[in-house]
Amino acid sequence: MSRLTELRDVIREHNVAYYRNDAPTITDAAYDTLLSELLALETTLGVTSDTASLSGSVGTPVGLGKVHTHKSKMLSLANAFDTETIAKFMDGVSTKLTIGATTYCMEPKIDGLAINLHYVRGELLLATTRGDGTAGEDVTANVKSIFGIPHNLSAEGVVIPDELEVRGEIYLPKRELVAINLLRSASGEKLFVNARNAAAGTLRQSDPTLCKTRGLSLYVYGAGINGNLLAGTHSDVLSVLEQLGFSTTPGWLVSNIHEVGTQLASWADKRSILAYDIDGVVLKVNDLSQQVQIGAGRRYPHWAIAYKFPAEEGVSVVTAIVWQVGRMGVLTPVAHINPLVVGGATVSRVTLHNLSEIHNKDIRINDKVVVRRAGDVIPEIVRVHTGATPREPVVKVLTNCPVCGGGVEFNGVATYCKDSTSCPGQLKGRISHFVSKKCFDIDGFGDKLVDSLVAGNVLKDTVGVHRLTVKALEPFVGTKRAVKIHRCLLASKEISLPRFLYSLGIPHIGRSVSEALADKYGTVAGVICASKESVLAIPGTGDTIATNLVTYLQPSGDGINTISELLGNGITIKIPETTVGILSGEVMVITGTHPELSRTEIAARLVALGGVMANSVSRRVTTLVVGANPGGKVAKAKKLGITITTIDDMLAKQ
Repeated sequence: MSRLTELRDVIREHNVAYYRNDAPTITDAAYDTLLSELLALETTLGVTSDTASLSGSVGTPVGLGKVHTHKSKMLSLANAFDTETIAKFMDGVSTKLTIGATTYCMEPKIDGLAINLHYVRGELLLATTRGDGTAGEDVTANVKSIFGIPHNLSAEGVVIPDELEVRGEIYLPKRELVAINLLRSASGEKLFVNARNAAAGTLRQSDPTLCKTRGLSLYVYGAGINGNLLAGTHSDVLSVLEQLGFSTTPGWLVSNIHEVGTQLASWADKRSILAYDIDGVVLKVNDLSQQVQIGAGRRYPHWAIAYKFPAEEGVSVVTAIVWQVGRMGVLTPVAHINPLVVGGATVSRVTLHNLSEIHNKDIRINDKVVVRRAGDVIPEIVRVHTGATPREPVVKVLTNCPVCGGGVEFNGVATYCKDSTSCPGQLKGRISHFVSKKCFDIDGFGDKLVDSLVAGNVLKDTVGVHRLTVKALEPFVGTKRAVKIHRCLLASKEISLPRFLYSLGIPHIGRSVSEALADKYGTVAGVICASKESVLAIPGTGDTIATNLVTYLQPSGDGINTISELLGNGITIKIPETTVGILSGEVMVITGTHPELSRTEIAARLVALGGVMANSVSRRVTTLVVGANPGGKVAKAKKLGITITTIDDMLAKQ
């Protein structure tokens, strides 16, 4: 099961990077490969519907803002990178339909942030991000400040349902990105890499006026609950929404792969001259009744697919290959290249991930290489264009850490510095993580300052950050800035439990796991006392996460000492007000199926009521929740004297 755990951990972190942080770290194709492997492995091991699985979720759990459940799930889309995959998809649609020919609607895939607008009796009451597909963050105030989004719906001859969800993409026009970056450059702020990151970051700001001044826009691509009451086809639904005042994505009706190919070529040709960024084209079955007949999976609808455009490419020269050490000791090779503009951004450094990638692509210093920005975001070297003559030597396995000179370990894929205690590179990484926005959020404490403080032997661990004085900071930043940073240090001493846990830098304990731990145990003491079995019962965790946490928190270990010293420095943990759910104290296992809800949806509702989910029946389980066609868990529950109830009876407690 180790590979299953590893895949879930890796995918969870990539979900957080893309959906929450708006900063993806791998390509769409690489992500799809990982997800396909997870789905196949779950099926082989018979854990396809495990509530701990990530294959059934879209994106990642929402952040710390107010959360609302979508009336109907916001599914993601399966990706295609060639017309052969599109043709296979269309053949699959045909086999699922019992009667009638199929017409498809093609429309551009806007590169922005998915949004769900919830109207009640024609009034916009709620706007939420996609979140994990089931629930999203409340961004209503910001969305209402965006020009062109109707606050009230009305149109002659249109009957508006009492409840209606309108789905679309919040995006930033290209001209607005240029204007914003000019202002940020003039004020010395970091520039936005692309329009999507700018749009997502703006929408999550606390000040609604920022959305209004930055010129965000919305293109509507469909409807959720009661959208079928507007019209019988997807294209007609878009027409009705346009009558109601929305800007809708332009679409074309096609019926065969030849027409699809023509439209793909057309959109690819005009992509660069559009006023907004698109990263592909979406193909949807147009008839809504056929969509229902075809159905959907846990993650994707089976009646739609997204064709992703190839990434833009350019050629440059590798001038050096430099190894960087991360906070966990992983040594990562980075190619320095002659600056190259690709996809609108200047690229001068490209991560090579590990030694295996260097050898597989045979990349050497002075080679000409093809560079692309995968997903128009992440630079990567695709292949060697032409090698230098004569070529430089093949890059070899490191024998020593280039930062501290200590020994290294190579496991066949990754290279690690074994000196975790005194390696300056690892220490800098740990401190940078500790002070980052996702942890203690200490303004002005950037990487350059961290480098200087470590090099000057002023900081030797993360505990020392909150012991810094104005006098200690002055030689590095000057008096005025030292005073400002020190004020931020003092202000950061009050922190939420999830951020505190994440700041500790425990391997595989990311933001989502930190939030899950905080939700279950409530206090630092509760987390410290958690057993491995207790952690394993949390949905989304696995053996690696549980083992790493318990190992870090072992009595008299470095982890406990770090926590003790941090709290001794005056760090206080903010405990949010919580409402005890009616299922508080219940440990439940779900078995069988439900005609309307997936097991993941059922588990989410039970957790919202205060319950804790487990994966298997044991003596610690209090209730077995049974649906249709249950398995052998019923017999085991009876043998252990565990209460058995139905899914409907349990959900009726809401």
